[in-house]
Amino acid sequence: MSKERARTREQREAAQQVLLAQREAERAAKREAEAKRRRRRQRRDLLWRRIRLWQHGPQHRRDRERWAALGTLITCVLLVTYFVTWSLREVLVVALICVVASPVLIAFIVNRKQS
Repeated sequence: MSKERARTREQREAAQQVLLAQREAERAAKREAEAKRRRRRQRRDLLWRRIRLWQHGPQHRRDRERWAALGTLITCVLLVTYFVTWSLREVLVVALICVVASPVLIAFIVNRKQS
């Protein structure tokens, strides 16, 4: 009977060792997958930060302010035209002139070199 118990115990211990080895392999696979996911996320975040810095540097802010100034100027011109003439037709004519003249306005306001 003791040989039978010893054999059962050995089988049980062997099964436990196999189970422990499987669990350790699963943990190692999970750690590796998490590390791979983390590296991919960090690489993507770094790329995103580089793109955002390129898009939204100091020049972008200055250009955005210039575009806002241009929009404000055109809106003021349209409002003054409406309040002076009380005619939507005249406002549309001025808006058309602003659209046609916008490349010149943009060249003066937005593309001006910093001195």
